Amino acid sequence: MLDLLKDGYVLPFEKRLPEKYEEDNNGSARNNMKFVRETVRKWEAKGIVQFVVEKPLFISPLTVAERQLSSGEIKRRLCWDGSRCINLALKKDKVTLAHLHMALEQTEENDLQCKYDLQSAYYHVKIFEPHWKYLGAKFIDEDGRSVYFVFKYMPFGLATAVHCITKLFKPIGAYFGAQGIRHSIFIDDGRVLAKSVEESKQQFSTVLSVLKKAGWLIEKTKTDTLEGGNKVKEYLGFKINTESMSVNLTEEKAASLRENLTEMISTKGRWVTVKMLAKTLGKMISAEPALGTFPLIMARRAYSDLDGVVSTKGWKATIKLSKEVLEDLQTFLSQFQEHDGSPIRSASTAVSVISIIGPPSEFLKVRTIPNHVKNCSHDIWCGDASDVAVCAYSIKSEKEIYFVSKLKPEEMLLSSGHRELLTVKYALEKQLEVEGPWAKTTSLYWITDSQNLVVFLTKGSRKLHIQVLLLQVLKLARRLNIVLVPIHLLRDDPRIQIADAGSKIPDSDDWSVDSENFSRIEEQFGPFTIDLFADQSNHKTDRFYANFLCPSSLGVDAFCHTWDNEVAWICPPVNCIIPTIRKIILTTGEGVLIVPKWPTARFWPVLCPDGATPIFPFKDVYEFRPNIVQNSRARSPLSGCPPFSFLAIYFNSKN
Repeated sequence: MLDLLKDGYVLPFEKRLPEKYEEDNNGSARNNMKFVRETVRKWEAKGIVQFVVEKPLFISPLTVAERQLSSGEIKRRLCWDGSRCINLALKKDKVTLAHLHMALEQTEENDLQCKYDLQSAYYHVKIFEPHWKYLGAKFIDEDGRSVYFVFKYMPFGLATAVHCITKLFKPIGAYFGAQGIRHSIFIDDGRVLAKSVEESKQQFSTVLSVLKKAGWLIEKTKTDTLEGGNKVKEYLGFKINTESMSVNLTEEKAASLRENLTEMISTKGRWVTVKMLAKTLGKMISAEPALGTFPLIMARRAYSDLDGVVSTKGWKATIKLSKEVLEDLQTFLSQFQEHDGSPIRSASTAVSVISIIGPPSEFLKVRTIPNHVKNCSHDIWCGDASDVAVCAYSIKSEKEIYFVSKLKPEEMLLSSGHRELLTVKYALEKQLEVEGPWAKTTSLYWITDSQNLVVFLTKGSRKLHIQVLLLQVLKLARRLNIVLVPIHLLRDDPRIQIADAGSKIPDSDDWSVDSENFSRIEEQFGPFTIDLFADQSNHKTDRFYANFLCPSSLGVDAFCHTWDNEVAWICPPVNCIIPTIRKIILTTGEGVLIVPKWPTARFWPVLCPDGATPIFPFKDVYEFRPNIVQNSRARSPLSGCPPFSFLAIYFNSKN
């Protein structure tokens, strides 16, 4: 490090160079030669480059990088392109940049943020003088003559430049850390976090002072004042909000992404270079901090096609976008802003699965959820699918749910992963229909034993029918104000077993009486102490028995338990009415039996031997027309407002 500061940066060659090398400027530089001339002459005036009379041994091309700002203005940067000679001979040491995710690791709720920008950071690093000759270039003057020059300071385009800059900043960053300053820098863009206004002023002042003393120039127009700390700040192309702890795309980044996607989609039916497609996909993936898994899902099929071409034909090949890839890009273009505003998360915010769902731990497939943040508002659901039905239920939730639905015949033939995704869709649809969206953005942890479902929800699928269904699920999640986070457990986990049991017993008799009629009946004959035929989603009392295992039920199958000394709400499936009547006759208790008024049904003679009057211990009869709530998707005549009455028959075998 001291040698670098004293003598300049020594290019770390590890391969032999040719005796000499010259290549003409790239097209972008040739087409913007006026800009090139003006820029190089400014460099020469500042001492960044030196004009030479003798032609350098190594002349690399110049290139002009363009970026469109949100205002529509085109910003140009002149770079030296060493990619085809000098860079190939350099040793590339591994370097870890303080990219956005690393910056987000330091972020805490309600932090005040200040940012600064270094003025031409690369041009602070002088080059070891004997190595100037390797950094030659040229431009054409107004008279058509070649003007040669060499870089005395580090040019944009040198492969090892980022490593050098990062190494130079390491002791400065260490000093800031020792002072308790939360500081991060990405090449030349820095950010400082503080908890109070005074702390923000003091620490930001310290950072700027240290940088100036270390010889770095500050770009004042892009640097905050000491009073400029606030909770919402644009940094590295994202808008970071520490009050809501969320990340959004900046208008400029969103516009650039939209423009790039539009250009790529417009190539429909034509061949494009794989580099063009890679650039588009790279821009999509780079938006992940703000958009969550959505860009990963929508880029999956395109990446698969890209990888197939590059692995066989290389990076100079061309590719024609498939219909499916074009559809994915179009969907992403039309919907990505709906997903903008992801919670702040990073590699260091990996969350322990056991801290979310609790014990037992022996059934965990993974120990942590990477790149994730645990919100104060989070719910836990579990789901499973058999070859005949799906089941989902809430373990911990603001919106309690127990849902069982029989699959359609064509759905029964689908793959297991497809059926698991259907489980998610049907459960969310039911939630939207019954309860509506969550009041505030909530992480919904979905426990599953399906590895395929985890992949679908985090990375998408190359299969069109899965991708279409997945987009429907994501749309439902947005409407419900939730972020789906899958958790993979072994099938033997007891939580999975509950959903597994439910998915194997579809019930066309899974219905219940509406709340208004229930309240009216309870007021007359209650209060009820137990619901004998219920499930997690429709139980009328806190204590209830279910047809199959439910999280909070007293047990399975009411017929296996005593009904003595209870005031029971009994609303059995039609095919269980006869054994229910017989059980009531043998019970010492009271309650209400709910049956449809079907005088021609098989149960009617058992209930009313004379055809009209219920047998002992049944006493009072209340006739009503309920609104039937059907909790499964199975077909049933008991749904909505049926064209017949129901009877609420009070019994008391204590007297």
